[in-house]
Amino acid sequence: MNHKLILILALLVLFFASAIVSASASPALKVLPTSPGGKSWAYYPYNPASPWTGGKWSVPNTGTGSFIVVPGTTVARQVTITASGFTKGNTIYVSVTGLPAAWPVVLNPAKFLYGENTKTSGSNQIGYGSFYVSVPSNAALGVYTYTIRATCNGVTSTISDTIDVSKGPIPIPLVNPGFETGSFKGWDVYIAPNDSADQYNAEISTDAHSGRYGAHLYSEQFNPNGGGAETYMVEISQPITAHAGDTITLTFWAKAKTEGLETFAIFSTGTPGSDDMVPISLSPQWTKYTITHKIIDDEYGTRIGIDIWWYSGNNGVAIDDLYFDDFQATITYP
Repeated sequence: MNHKLILILALLVLFFASAIVSASASPALKVLPTSPGGKSWAYYPYNPASPWTGGKWSVPNTGTGSFIVVPGTTVARQVTITASGFTKGNTIYVSVTGLPAAWPVVLNPAKFLYGENTKTSGSNQIGYGSFYVSVPSNAALGVYTYTIRATCNGVTSTISDTIDVSKGPIPIPLVNPGFETGSFKGWDVYIAPNDSADQYNAEISTDAHSGRYGAHLYSEQFNPNGGGAETYMVEISQPITAHAGDTITLTFWAKAKTEGLETFAIFSTGTPGSDDMVPISLSPQWTKYTITHKIIDDEYGTRIGIDIWWYSGNNGVAIDDLYFDDFQATITYP
């Protein structure tokens, strides 16, 4: 074979090999999107003094856009960046842009050093970070779009997310709202006075609007103590976070043994049995009830639930065989 031809072929092999190596070593950078992967990326409300406690994570495969954020509160988001092909020690800068200048954004960290404060995963280096945004109390309501950007040596990757600023209505997460644990887990059960426990009671029932279980509140006597200005009651409720001026909407399904039996929706500002109550007349068929109420006083905390009671001094009528299920609640801020 001609020596010149061999030399040309060798040079071509070297050229293509060099090109392949060069291509495989090209720097790459990526800010991971919210999906797929099943990861929850955002947390709300967020307290910088006690990070990642007291709030809740976003729905999997979503970021801050899955929350309704109330003015005057803070929301946090995690950020993951993958990088490859850079020189050890190269700086990867992280930024959040697009939000109003008056909204403080705190990044942790604001930069990574490639191969130093990143973690190795196969051929990639991974940087794990987060940031939080404080939405001012005077922020205009609306949906705000922002950009998360990672940059290193001229290589850039971006993703977008949103913050939905609203005063509500915002769902209130209730514990065991349909009693499907088969118990009153998450609910406080209060019976008064103590010696009326055999007359007034609360139990889990298989007579339910949906699922397997519901709550059954009942009394066994018209007048357990034979008269006098006495009050007998049974109450199921659970605490919520709300303040004076907030509006709570409580929704539930209920039915009564007899048409017109009355129950009370609780919007308490104290301990069980000391309540701000709204009367409701019930139907014998499962019926959906919705009650909206503004909190007047929050000095001793707030709770929501259901109460049945009988006041002998007012010639009250016994309330028996009331069934409840599928509680929901929302809050709207002033």
